[in-house]
Amino acid sequence: MKKLLFIISLLISCAVLYNAMSTIIQRFDYQAAFTINPLNNRARIRYLYSNLAPDTKPDLTEKLMKVAKAGSRIDPYDARFYSIMGMIEDLEGNTDSSQDLYIHALQLIKTEQFALIGRFVYHFNKGNYLAATKISELIYLRWKNHWPIIEPYLPVMLSDEAAYAEVRDEFPLNGQGLQILMLSLRKSSKGLDIAQRLLIDWHQAGKPGVDAMVARINPFLVRAGRNAEAYRLFLLTLDEERRKAAGYVFDSSFDFEAGANPFDWRFKRQSGVDLSLKKTGRKNLDDKSLQIKFLKKPVNFRDVNQNIRLHAGEFKLEVIYKNRDVKGPNPVMVGVFCAGQPKPLSQVALEKSNLQEQSVSTVFRVPNEKCDLQTVTVFNDNFSKSWTNLYSGTLLIHDIRIELTGG
Repeated sequence: MKKLLFIISLLISCAVLYNAMSTIIQRFDYQAAFTINPLNNRARIRYLYSNLAPDTKPDLTEKLMKVAKAGSRIDPYDARFYSIMGMIEDLEGNTDSSQDLYIHALQLIKTEQFALIGRFVYHFNKGNYLAATKISELIYLRWKNHWPIIEPYLPVMLSDEAAYAEVRDEFPLNGQGLQILMLSLRKSSKGLDIAQRLLIDWHQAGKPGVDAMVARINPFLVRAGRNAEAYRLFLLTLDEERRKAAGYVFDSSFDFEAGANPFDWRFKRQSGVDLSLKKTGRKNLDDKSLQIKFLKKPVNFRDVNQNIRLHAGEFKLEVIYKNRDVKGPNPVMVGVFCAGQPKPLSQVALEKSNLQEQSVSTVFRVPNEKCDLQTVTVFNDNFSKSWTNLYSGTLLIHDIRIELTGG
């Protein structure tokens, strides 16, 4: 009896020793680790993953298949082995066999990563875009690190109406979902088409976060020269209150906080200037104005602007303002530029007004060509930023409006 106990104790000690050795060795040699301890499936899995690649040679795939099958016999409930065997069958062009293995893996664990990817690619290649889309949502939820694999398929997949409806109604937009999906779609022209459609649908459905994402997508449309689409997307995703402020200049009287959309007012903070919206009660208690306070420092100022869309024709630019003793080398001006062009179509100077409200205006013409997008900018002329060229005083801009005067 004592001899039997000794043998059992010895066997247990050897098993523990082999397991410990295998665990140590797997840090630098996966194959040696599971050879010493065949039960070390962690080392076996890592060995298989590290050797599988699209260009794996046939003699190696045969060896890998044997290793994977041995692992599945040791632990028949480990879905990873069936996924790996499916991947090997894919490499050998055996689609039916690979899909059977992926399906079995997903029956064991419904979120097994490589089985999901294998089924996704299969459904996409078969034109089963709705099925592929549903799998892509699972991949996003469970394996965000694999989302870049899905990205290139999105424009084609979501051109299918059923797949589009699935994403519109079911894609998880909470967390980073909306951002990740939109930033994936903006990488191609067709993707931008789909992104616009989704954002408009989600806005109409009252989904949160749409305004911020429109502001992220619109610059990509503008860079692609799709200015009319960018402006349309901006208008169609405004809420009811902000839609009332639409015009040739959006929110011309500065009633809303500045946004991030290029077709909204954008205020860039810089040293030497304090920008704020200040209640002035010009017509009612809630009326606001843009306050530009210069802090007795040299300032090269061009940091209040908005993109606008004017058709070819004649327009009037009018600015209503109050100049509270602004002093500097050049007057502060408001100008209309063709986007990307240094010379304005027209500009007005906001001269001293003895603290009284004042209106200044000018007429200008938008040309037929090379001016599909314009920018309204508050600025001072370029000058040397020297401490002898200081700006001080406060400027209140109540309204910057543009009206059509002729075709």
